[in-house]
Amino acid sequence: MSEALLDLMARRVSAQMGLAIDASHHAALRNVIDVRGDAWRWIEAPLEREDIELLARGLSVGETYFFREPAAFQALEHDVLPPLIEARRRAGRRLRLWSAGCCTGEEAYSLVIMLARLLPDLDDWDVRIVGTDIHPGFLERAREGVYGDWSFRGVPADLRERYFECRGPDRHELRAELKRRVEFRFGNLACDAPPDRDFDIILCRHVLMYFVPAQAERAVQRVCEALAPGGWLVLSCAEAAVAPHGLDRAPVRDMLFHRRPLPPAPPQPAQIDTAPHGRRAAQRALRGCEAALAADRCNVSLHWLHATLLEAIGEIQGARDALRRALFLDADFLPAHMALARLGERQGDERLRRRHLAQAQRLLDSRRHPALPA
Repeated sequence: MSEALLDLMARRVSAQMGLAIDASHHAALRNVIDVRGDAWRWIEAPLEREDIELLARGLSVGETYFFREPAAFQALEHDVLPPLIEARRRAGRRLRLWSAGCCTGEEAYSLVIMLARLLPDLDDWDVRIVGTDIHPGFLERAREGVYGDWSFRGVPADLRERYFECRGPDRHELRAELKRRVEFRFGNLACDAPPDRDFDIILCRHVLMYFVPAQAERAVQRVCEALAPGGWLVLSCAEAAVAPHGLDRAPVRDMLFHRRPLPPAPPQPAQIDTAPHGRRAAQRALRGCEAALAADRCNVSLHWLHATLLEAIGEIQGARDALRRALFLDADFLPAHMALARLGERQGDERLRRRHLAQAQRLLDSRRHPALPA
């Protein structure tokens, strides 16, 4: 097989895996082609998952260990997570984290260990950590959760003793109650959709540095779409040149993190005097609004005004129903999404708040309206 043909195949592979493949990778590429046999079709047809997994075995770099780049984990543990945990404690006790390009799992398990240190009531929380990678062998090792001493270099010995079970010489398995909180999946950052939405923290480190620059930019934007409003993105120092569009730069200690802005705070409804004479005035306004609605049931703005008046006199469920009617008529009516997000926060309904905040952010993004920090 000529070098020119190998170059052509390398470009095709790079386009679908993101990896920057040059002449130094040709030997590994030849080995994969010899195993696959029908790899000629890669020039014309998209790679299938088995092709990507086979290529990943020959081309991926598998260097990682627990708490790699300690400064990043210190910033997360001491500056990012405490206020995030306090906010989530008041609103459903739910946390979502993603280790993108998780390799053999040490990074994802470092996150769950960190949460175990910060949350003495971890069993009362809905915590989900997802690790994704394209290398099937790495994912198998990650699911096993068994590691040798080399994975603990630079880690205090008491951490290994506290969170791992000894399984023999140079064999340490993460405790089962922590392992079950981490899920590992196949995921190709170059083209696959994120494994979920509304992640509070995403780590995408030591992965994009191996990508073609244009592919790295596209991959990081795909990752950013999975962040919840106010969510954090952590890249490695080696990937500082990658610019996540739409995120705020958020320096923490000596680390440069990125954060998705929150949508503007929903406007508060006008205060209505609920003393007897004020309440009568409010009810007259409400009757007038309802009379207008009887004549024009498809007027979205009237349904929103109806909800505002109901909320002002304390009829919260009625206000929620009115806002849902507004969205039934126009699913992209931004004031209704913002008002429902406010009502969710007022009633402690975190699911409602997050859903309509996300919809409001989507509408702002689609209109190219800059999201304002809270």
